[in-house]
Order: sequence, then structure tokens, then C-alpha cells
Amino acid sequence: MKFFYLLFILTVISIGAYCQSFYVFTNTGTVKKVTLNSGGVTLVDINMCSLNNGAAIALYKNTYYSNNGSIVQGDLSGNTVNNCKRLSVSAPSGNSLTADSTGVLYMDNNTSLYKIDPKTLALVKLGNMPFTAGGDLIFYKKDLYLASTVGIVKIDQNNTMNSSLHIPISGSVYGLAAVAYSSTQNKIYATVINKTNPGTTDLIELDMENRAIVKTVATLPFIVYDAASDVEGGTVPPIKITSITQSMECPYTGKGVVQVNCENPLVDYQYIFNNTITNTTGVFTGISPGTYNIRVKSTLATKDTTVTINAHAFDKPVVTPTKIDEYCNHKGQISFTINGNSSLYTIQSGTSNFPVNHVFTNLDAGNYFFSLLNLSGCPIDTFTLKLNKITCTIDIDSITVHKTCADLHNGNIQVYVIKQPAVSYTYLFNNSISNTTGVFNNIAPGNYPINIKTSDGVSKDTSVIVPDYFLTKPIVGISKTDENCDQKGSISFSTSLGASLYNIQYNSTTYPFNNVFNGLTAGEYRFKLQNRNGCLIDTFYVALQRAKCNIVIDSISIHKTCADLHKGDIQVYPVQHTTVTYTYLFNNSISNTTGLFNNITPGTYPINIKNSDGLSKDTSVTIPDFYLQKPAVTYNTVDQICHLSGKITVFAQKSNEQYSVKLGTATHPSGYVFNLVAGSYLFSVLNSNGCLVDTLTISIKFEQCQPVIFPNTFTPNNDGINDIFKPIQNGRATQYKLSIFNRYGGLMFTSADMNIGWDGTYKNSSVPVGAYYWLATYYNNDENKYSSQSGSVLLAR
Repeated sequence: MKFFYLLFILTVISIGAYCQSFYVFTNTGTVKKVTLNSGGVTLVDINMCSLNNGAAIALYKNTYYSNNGSIVQGDLSGNTVNNCKRLSVSAPSGNSLTADSTGVLYMDNNTSLYKIDPKTLALVKLGNMPFTAGGDLIFYKKDLYLASTVGIVKIDQNNTMNSSLHIPISGSVYGLAAVAYSSTQNKIYATVINKTNPGTTDLIELDMENRAIVKTVATLPFIVYDAASDVEGGTVPPIKITSITQSMECPYTGKGVVQVNCENPLVDYQYIFNNTITNTTGVFTGISPGTYNIRVKSTLATKDTTVTINAHAFDKPVVTPTKIDEYCNHKGQISFTINGNSSLYTIQSGTSNFPVNHVFTNLDAGNYFFSLLNLSGCPIDTFTLKLNKITCTIDIDSITVHKTCADLHNGNIQVYVIKQPAVSYTYLFNNSISNTTGVFNNIAPGNYPINIKTSDGVSKDTSVIVPDYFLTKPIVGISKTDENCDQKGSISFSTSLGASLYNIQYNSTTYPFNNVFNGLTAGEYRFKLQNRNGCLIDTFYVALQRAKCNIVIDSISIHKTCADLHKGDIQVYPVQHTTVTYTYLFNNSISNTTGLFNNITPGTYPINIKNSDGLSKDTSVTIPDFYLQKPAVTYNTVDQICHLSGKITVFAQKSNEQYSVKLGTATHPSGYVFNLVAGSYLFSVLNSNGCLVDTLTISIKFEQCQPVIFPNTFTPNNDGINDIFKPIQNGRATQYKLSIFNRYGGLMFTSADMNIGWDGTYKNSSVPVGAYYWLATYYNNDENKYSSQSGSVLLAR
């Protein structure tokens, strides 16, 4: 069977989107093409020649100009300016430049207006303007307009001083751009520096007829110094048909579709097909083969052409589909082979087209629809293909059995199958427990059936044996030391399998297997044997006993009772233990917990000691009569004579011990001399601890005294001791006189002063040793009478 279709294909150029383009010179020194369309603004960089030197630019048809004191001319082709040259004319330096419909350039210099004909290079000053140029010039309907510092100015070309403000604009207006809109009108845009962001430029549409601002159509991300377009001279581009494309209608009915494409189509273009069909799109459908007239018409111009539609026959190719069904987790696929030139066709799936040799992969089971299209996109043939699904088999990779961590006998089971991504699995253990994980925990020893099913309906049976793990536990030795009195017990473990394989848990804390548990009191202890994973292997109960503490007497100390001459104090010292206490019974009558018994009368006494462990021990102690151990005590006395104090000296001696003597509240070392008046005194003898060891009562008498008393010997040898013979005490005698005689009665010395005595000399010479005689007379004031004394004195040297 044959079909006919239209095969005449020409270059396709899109239409329908009305685009407006112009060129700008930016603050970065670059030239960009700006295109306005329904989607916003697009920017394209223009490749400039090296002579480009000015911020003022203009465009006449495809000729590009720039000015910065000298004029550079170049050719604009696509997005490149080349063939640049500098014109041999001295142009004024300004910031405005444009070209009229004949190609004559207009420019400013501040407030002056000039024109230059690029053909003759003639420079003409047109005059001065009452406005300062801001940045650009442009023609609109043959009138010249200036972007000034106050807005858009309409220039009177005959008398420039009559130029007037056409549209006031607040802000810096640097550029003016014209774009073709219709065959009778161009649109004019002003570029104004954005006040909020001075680094950007607002593109403002102007209504030149009504002298108003229409709207801001876009904001450009740079500063625009000048603008140019191919219609800035006020011209309108001619109608130019670039191509006519044709395609066949789908489904094919023997007719085709014609599309007329124009360069820069304007809004008032009308397309007329064969003088019968008119539209504004240029697209005509349902066209039979033949030759037809085509006209493009605007308000001012008309363009005619013709197109021939030829009919072509074609054969339907032989197409062979190949399919691979979905298998388990492997997706299906479909491909096609064609008997003929495959490049003339495509395969359509859904809304997408693919080459004929495309392989459709990753397909699930199901129905798939494909269309075979020719290059015009028309369907030639259709195919409906079904992919089936082949279910997956169940492959068991392994079944692992491990000991249940918290149980001595049971085990855990994990079934591993080779899983397929699109398949789910259900595991039934022992016909009773079902899950989707294949994990079964805490299973008692035994042989169990396992059934595995897939979501595809496939089933597989197997079985598993769980051993009794308690039978595989290691042999563990236990060493213990019972508590003995206050010595704490200990427990440790050993095994021949290697201590590094196990841990011991006690009181929820895990220890190394070889840890020694010390400081244990009597009682029962529970330990858990774990493997390195913390799983329970065995449990041990270990009991510790306690041996009681024996009573051992370290010593019994006996000391004299400090305040008594005969009695003693007892202190019993047993060997102490931290875990027991003691009770002491003295003489079957006195009990305490200190072992201290004070003020005990001399004698032998029984003592019973008991501890808190319930043990008892008897002993005895003898208290000596400490008075029998007193030191030897002696004393010397000197009676009181007259008004001279008496003296008592007490001596206490025993080996190397130190003693003191106490009288009243005063205590002094043994041998101390007490100066006392006549009377009876009770002395206490104290040992080095201040305890009483003896008492004695000592008396001294009072003797009447002579008013004057002389010694019986003196030794005038100048040793400072007893060198002068005189009274030995100061009596109460007056009218005193002392006379010294030798044995022959010779007077050797006299004195009337009791404080001046004889020094053993006569006439400044020492007298011989021997006996001398003295005579003293005085008045006794105690008895109120005169008295005399006489005696002998021995002079010795």
C-alpha cells in the first residue's frame, strides 16, 4: 500500500514572537545587543574591532559608527564589527551620535549641533541649542530629538535655538533607541540611570505622539552611555521573505502545511495565500499539491512570491519489534529493526521521539504503545507490545545459627536469601512464627522447618538445627579464699581455653576473665561468664565462709593510781580486729568495753574478755602495793632563829627517776630549799607524771636570837667568802663596840659599826693564823638594857 506526502523542506525560521533589538555602549567599554521579547530582555556581547573608541555610537543599515573626537566606521555582521577604519575628518568631541535615513551623521558638542556626511566628510555646524546634551540623538518621523539633561528635546533643524522640551524626564538620560514596530511607526526607548541602584539603567518606553512616558520595560545591569539601531534614522525596514517551509498534514490526507517566514516581521504584516486566504501568522493548512501565489503586505508595502507543492509517494517499511520480558529483578526491553533507510523514520513513545535503532530499557511488565513516524512527524505505523514478568526463584545464600546472648542454651537464627530488588520475602519458622526479616531469636535446641515465600508467589522449604550451646561452654576453675576474721576473702577464675576469649560480669559490671575479686565478706556471690560479644555462657554461684577472730592478749599494763599511794590502774590490750568488738569483766563485777580499770587495791584479780564473734578468754592480773616501790626520801631542816626564816630541804631518789616535792599548791624539784617560819608542814613527793608516791610531815622550831651573833671562824684570804669577822646578822643593838685581842692581850682591832669588821690585819699587815679573842658591848633594844658578849675566833687562811 502506498501513501503520498510532501517532501519539499526548506530552512525553518521561527515566527510569531515579535522581537525588538538595538545596541548599547556600556560603562565597561563594551557594546551589547539588547533584545526585548515576551520573556524579558536578552543580552549578547558584540565583538568589536580594536579601533572602537567612543561612547557615542550610531548605526546606518549594517554600518557601525562611534565618535570620541574622531569617527570610526565598521561593518556589523551578526554579532561582530569588523573592517574598521578611522574617517579623515576632525569631528567635535561629544556624547551624542545618530544617522538619518540617508546615512548622514548628527552629533553634538555640549550645546552645539553638527552633521557630517561620511561620503564627502564635510562637517557642518547646524547651530547652538538652548539645552545641554545628555547622551544621544535620534530621528522619529523625520524629526530630530536629543536626550538632554532635562529630558527629551525636539530640535528645530532650521533654527536650533527654537528647540523645545518635548518630554520632561527627571534623571540622567544617556541613550535613545528606536526599534521597528509597524510599517508606519517605530518605538522609542530612553535609557535612564536607576536612582535606587545607580550602577543599573532603566529602559523606558516613550509615547512620542502624546509626549509622555509609557512605562519602564526593563532594568539593565550596567550603565548605558549611548544606544543605536538600524532604524534610528526614522526609517522602516522593507518586507523581506527569508523562506517558505512546507510539511505534510498528519495524519496524511494528501494535503500539506505552508509557513511563510519574514525577517523582522512587523505587527501590521498580513499574509495572503493565493489571493484567497489572509492571516497574520503566515501559516496555511490543508494545501493540495500545486503552485500558488503568496503576498506579504504592510500598510506601506507589498511583497509577492510563489510556492510549488509537489506530491510524493512512499512505501510503508517492514518493521520488526524485538522484546525481552521482565525477569525477576532484570527489567524488560524493546527494540525495533527496519527494512530500509532507518534515518528516514523515528519511533515515538508517549510524547517523545527516538531514533529507530533506540533500545527502550528498564521496562516493567505491561503493555507499551509505539508509533513509527516519518521525518515530517506523521505516523506510518503503530505497535502494541506486551511485556510479561517471569518470577524470581528463591536462592538461599546461607543460614547462620548463633548463641542467644542472654540465654545459656538457646540460639538465634538468620536466614539469608539472595534478594531481588523488586521482590519481598516472608519467612515461616516451625509453622508458627512468621516475619519478613528471616531472624528468629531465643530458639530452644532442636531441628526446625523453615518455609520461605516471595511476593511473586514462589515458595521454598528448608530446615535448621539449633544446638544446645550450654554443652559447648568452657570448663572454668574457681579459686576462693574465705574471709578470716578481718581478712577479706577473694574469688578468681581460670580456664584452659584462653582467658582473652571471655569476661566475667559481677553486679552489672564486666571485668576481664583473669580479674581477682578481692575484699569480699562472707556470703554468696553470683558471677556470669560472657564471651567477648557480651553473651551469657555460664553462671556461677560461689559461697564464702568467715572464720571467727581469736582473742589474743597483746599486753596488760599496770600503772600506779596517780592520786593514791598504794593502788594501781589496769589497761588490757588485746590484738585488735576491725570486724569485732570486745567486752571486759574485771573481778566478776566490773564490766566495760575499754579494758581500763582504775584505782584498784593491791591484789590478784581475774579478768574475762569476750568478743562480738562470741569467743571468750580468761586471764588474771596482780596489782602490787605501789607504796612499797616509793623512792628513798630524806630531808634537812634549819630552825627559825630570831627573825631569820627556817629552812626545809626534801630529797627523793630512786635510780634515774625524776621526782618533785609539792607543798600546798607549789611544786618544786627534789632538793629545793623551802624558806619557812617555825611550824609543821605536809610535803607530797610526786613522780615525773605528777603522781603521788609519798607524803611526810616536817617541823622546824623557833629559837630566841641574840641581838648580835658572831661566827667562830673566818678566812681572810680574799676569796670573797667569810673574809671579814663581824656579826652574822643585823641585830637590833645600838651603842655597839667590838674589840679584838691577841692571846697576849694586845688590842688588834676596834669598830663601832656592826657592818665594819676585822679583815685579819694589824697595821695593814696580815696577822698570823690562830685564835683571837673578841669583846662586844651594846645596848639590847629587845630587853632595854646594856649587854656584852665575848668569845674566841679562829683565823685561818
